[in-house]
Amino acid sequence: MLTERKADAVNQFVFPGESLTGPFLPSSLAHQHRRVRDKLKLPAAFVVHSLRHTGLTGLGEAGADAFTIMRIAGHNSIAVSQRYVHPSRDSIEVAFERLGTVGFLR
Repeated sequence: MLTERKADAVNQFVFPGESLTGPFLPSSLAHQHRRVRDKLKLPAAFVVHSLRHTGLTGLGEAGADAFTIMRIAGHNSIAVSQRYVHPSRDSIEVAFERLGTVGFLR
């Protein structure tokens, strides 16, 4: 995605600011987030990072392991990524079923 954005860029910045003379500033994101949050009547506690947390939690619930989540999220520690993985009884059974499909349990 970054390669494509760079190829389409009108200046040296992959994410240019509105004036196109400088980078997109983190403060700009905060202002946009506040406007959207206010318009949708979301609580002030709802921050952009909440979306990241929700996405990573969804990956964990979908069966992604902590190492995969670590790679996707760019975490430096597996301990951080483990927070998003909550194995259920069903997911544990599926893990053992997968062992059978690779010939481990015969």
